[in-house]
Amino acid sequence: MNITNGVVEFERVVRPADFESKRVKVSLSFAVDDGEDAAVASARVGDMAHVEVFRMLRKAETANAAPVQATKTPAAVVKLPEAAPEVAPEPTPEAEPETPPVTDEDFNRVFRTLRAAGIDGEIIKKTVTAHTGNPGIKSYALDQAARPPLVADLKALKPELWQ
Repeated sequence: MNITNGVVEFERVVRPADFESKRVKVSLSFAVDDGEDAAVASARVGDMAHVEVFRMLRKAETANAAPVQATKTPAAVVKLPEAAPEVAPEPTPEAEPETPPVTDEDFNRVFRTLRAAGIDGEIIKKTVTAHTGNPGIKSYALDQAARPPLVADLKALKPELWQ
């Protein structure tokens, strides 16, 4: 199947507070040549649009900026790269184990445990603000690289709970 001007749109609306919303819409165009799988190509472009929307929202939250532009128009048609076979890297003996991702549920569990142990909410908030750099940014907006150090600092507030 030959598609010359396929379009994938992805839109996300976030309501960080009452009477406030941030809307991001990304529209990506693509083409599929004969012999390529159209479903795989459209799924790949959809994933790219999804990632771009969340990157733009995260950028807006961290900058504490005004609402993000409503649409982003593509500069050119996106040509999808050939899918290369994935080869698993060989483990090295000195490689450290990967840190598992810290999910929002992990944050909730740590926060609930600390509050149940009697840790003041202001102390928790100051710890989160020290990592986010802005009191208006929630811990959930942090990227995966910044989450484990925050969880470690939160657990250090009452280490006997985590042994």
